[in-house]
Amino acid sequence: MKAPAVAVPAAATNLVKRIQVVAASQPTFKRLRDEDGHRYYQFDTPGSRPLPSVTSVLTVIAKPALMAWSRNTALESMRLRLSEHEGQVLTREVLGRAVEQARLHPTNVQNRAAQHGARGHEAFEHVVRGTQPRPDVPPELTGAVHSFERWWGGSGFQLASAELVVRSERYGYAGQCDAVAVRPAASVTAAHLPPSEGMALAVLDWKTSNAIYTEYALQVSAYAKALEEMCEHALPVHEAWVVRIGKQGNGADFEARRVTDIEQAFLTFRAALYLFNQRGNELFTE
Repeated sequence: MKAPAVAVPAAATNLVKRIQVVAASQPTFKRLRDEDGHRYYQFDTPGSRPLPSVTSVLTVIAKPALMAWSRNTALESMRLRLSEHEGQVLTREVLGRAVEQARLHPTNVQNRAAQHGARGHEAFEHVVRGTQPRPDVPPELTGAVHSFERWWGGSGFQLASAELVVRSERYGYAGQCDAVAVRPAASVTAAHLPPSEGMALAVLDWKTSNAIYTEYALQVSAYAKALEEMCEHALPVHEAWVVRIGKQGNGADFEARRVTDIEQAFLTFRAALYLFNQRGNELFTE
C-alpha cells in the first residue's frame, strides 16, 4: 500500500537537509566487541576512545521476565526431548543430548527472533524511504508492514536519515538509530521545546517483540540526546518514538508509542551508563 502524497513544507525540506549535512559529516568508525560480548564503536577521530553501544549499556538492567522465559524454554525443550524416549531406559547419552539441546534452545529461539527482526527492520526501512518497487515481504510480516505503512502515512513524518549512527562524546556512548524524521509542529501533541521553523524533529526505533519495554524509552532518549550533541544543540529533538510489531507478524499486533519525557528517560539512561562503566572496578581495599 502506497502512502498518499502530501505537500512537503519548505521548512521540512530545510530541516531534513540540515540533518543530512550532520549525518554526512560524521567520521568513519568500526564496531568492536569485548570479551563479554558488549559492543563498542571506535570512531576515527584524534584521541577517540571506544564508546559502548546504547543497547550494551542497557544490559545492566535486570530482566527477570527474560530470565524466566529462558529457564522455561530450556525446561520445555528438555521435556520434549525426554518424552521421545518415554517407556525406554534413559541412558547417559540420551540424557546428555537432551541437556545440551535444552541449554542451546533459548539461544536458538533468540537467533530466529533476531532474523525475524532483521527482516522487519528491512521492510520498515523500505517504507520510510519510499522505495519503489518494494521487495517482497515475508508472509508472516505482511500484516504488520501494512499496519506500519498506514501509521507512517498518517503520521506526517518525512524521513531525514535512516540507520544513523549517533554518538555522545560528552557522556561516552554511541548507537544506531533506525530513523530520524521531521513533521509539522502542529502534529505534535506535547513538545517540550520550541519547534525549528515550525517543524518538530523526532528519532524513531523499530522493535519486533512481544511488548514495548521500559528500556526502549531509555534507548531512544539516548539517541535523541546524542543527535542533539552532534548538531551542537542547534536542533532540539522534540519526540522519541518506539514502533513495535509482534513476533507473530499479524497486523493487529502493532503499536507506536512516544516517550513522555525525553529528559527524564535520559537521566535514567545515564544512571545505567554509570553502572555499566563501573563494571569490574575494585570496590574493596586489600
